[in-house]
Amino acid sequence: MTSPPDDHAKEMGPQEDRPVQGRAPNVFDADSVRREDIPTLMEKLQLQHVELEMQNEELRQAQETLAESCQHYTQLYEGSPAGYVTLTPEGMIEEANLRFCALIGLQRQSVLHRPFSDFVVTEDWARFQHHCEEVLDTGTTHICKLHFSRHTGRALVMHVESIRVKDRDSSQRKIQSAMLDITGMEQAEQMVRESQEKLQYTAAKLMTAQDDERRRIARDLHDDFCQRLSASILEIGLMTRRHPEGWSDPSHLQPIKQRLVTLLSDLRDLSHDLHPEQTVSLTLDDAVRAYLADFTERTQTVATYYPPIQPVPLLPAIRTCLYRVIQEGLTNIRLHAKATRASVTMNGLPDAIELLIKDDGQGFVPELVPGTHHLGLTSMRERVEQLHGTLTITSRPEWGTTLVVKIPLHQKETLAP
Repeated sequence: MTSPPDDHAKEMGPQEDRPVQGRAPNVFDADSVRREDIPTLMEKLQLQHVELEMQNEELRQAQETLAESCQHYTQLYEGSPAGYVTLTPEGMIEEANLRFCALIGLQRQSVLHRPFSDFVVTEDWARFQHHCEEVLDTGTTHICKLHFSRHTGRALVMHVESIRVKDRDSSQRKIQSAMLDITGMEQAEQMVRESQEKLQYTAAKLMTAQDDERRRIARDLHDDFCQRLSASILEIGLMTRRHPEGWSDPSHLQPIKQRLVTLLSDLRDLSHDLHPEQTVSLTLDDAVRAYLADFTERTQTVATYYPPIQPVPLLPAIRTCLYRVIQEGLTNIRLHAKATRASVTMNGLPDAIELLIKDDGQGFVPELVPGTHHLGLTSMRERVEQLHGTLTITSRPEWGTTLVVKIPLHQKETLAP
């Protein structure tokens, strides 16, 4: 038996206090708000409104800061003294700043979406490709030097520094490159190289002139002074025979004759040192053997020569240089090394001739030798460098000294005397 409807309503309470079926419990229902709760709810709404306004103000300030940062970055990017480009892995230009466009002398629309290699000289394509592969593979910064073509822009030399980056909208790897114009620096370096070549050429000509002057002095000594001394010695020997009555004791002339003979020998040695004719008339090996034999006889220092295994054809300038270095090296051994043994070795390398001079003397510290007080070392180094060679000295006290000379076999014609 069912209850009457009004009794059931009394049990359930007033209709406004019951939840409406199908309505979410958290949804605000104006009918369910009691009059005494309205001030509290209004206060909460005001607080939420204030919080929303504060959040909106923070968001607005953050947007302004972001816009200022973006503008600042854009100004730095566009006005940077370095050119910037962003490249795809295939080397296509996606972004380029105004500085890069100004450097190559083109508008931005003529640069974007073009292969970067379009602006690089053909000879540097392989270098640029290798540069991009290294950047993408390693993820580290790499540098290279590229020459830009005047056919697609301006003829420039750029120092390029690149790093791998990720795209903002995808995970694709890209290349970001910064470039500095070093054309002026390259031109200055080229001028320095040309000046050095001119200086080297002038020094070589000066050395050739010195050798020519030595030959002239040597010929004068041999053809004039040595001949006159020989005639004087002969005349002294004949004086006692021609005028026997005028000499009570002819032996007084013997010391004078002996001094003249010694002077003649010294002049011949000087003439030989000034211009060793055997370097012209004989092979370099024979000339070195003869000089070492004479050195051993004069100094009592045993000097041994080790020629190349295979004969090496040498230009006259190289033969003269090697002979002069051997002369100066052995002179230094005689004056400073206090050695008992020395050796001279020639080695034929694929593209150079190598000379080694060793001794078992007292040695020295090369770094502590002032060049101004050892003109012999300076002279040897200058001779070798004029033929694009190198001279190195290894020495330690009580361990002897090793001098190594390497001279390229192929020389410029202007350097050959």
